[in-house]
Amino acid sequence: MKIVKVVFDDDKFEARITFEDATQFIINCPAAEKQADLKLNEFTRSDMFNLREKHTVRYMQLLLNGKLQEYLDNEYSERETRLDFRIAQWSKCYPDMSESQISSLIRECEMYGD
Repeated sequence: MKIVKVVFDDDKFEARITFEDATQFIINCPAAEKQADLKLNEFTRSDMFNLREKHTVRYMQLLLNGKLQEYLDNEYSERETRLDFRIAQWSKCYPDMSESQISSLIRECEMYGD
């Protein structure tokens, strides 16, 4: 069944899902995430919260179809690839900084804007 609408209740951490046949379900998101046995780090957790808040239909589709972990892992992998590329670029500009220092600087710029 196709999800047509998801309304997220911030107070209860629940999502009301409406399918194309007008069937509705209410899902407790933290419980569903726990049951999915997600392996999260600080970045994948942030990606998940962002997905849940801004793209609720996509989040629910991934969660209900068992594809949320795969999606989060792919997002993390792409972020790390971009980070490796940026480290290489910034290393040329800042040859006196270690890779760790440059990585921290890049992550800080990503959080607060370049």
